[in-house]
Amino acid sequence: MKDINRVFGERLFIARRARRLTREELSELVGISPRFLADVEYGKAGVSLTNLAALCRALSVSANFLLGLEPLEDSDARRELISAANRLPERLIPYAVSLLKVLEAADSAER
Repeated sequence: MKDINRVFGERLFIARRARRLTREELSELVGISPRFLADVEYGKAGVSLTNLAALCRALSVSANFLLGLEPLEDSDARRELISAANRLPERLIPYAVSLLKVLEAADSAER
């Protein structure tokens, strides 16, 4: 089973990218440093309940999603990822598909 900080960081990264926010933009919205946000995304640090609530508001996701309690396929972030994929230029779609396959294989290997 994955460490909760790692799951949280992965979900946070997915949600942030789905909303096309940089670390700097999200950290400003939440009131934390970009370095701390990077540590959270890499699973090196956890967040307080105050920061959890702020991240959920800023990213329009549930705490259950960020904590890995809500399946990725049922989440708003998944719908955002699909929407973002639909906006990709045609030439980038094969790269996005390859990346998703690599991520899926890595996730399966860790289970």
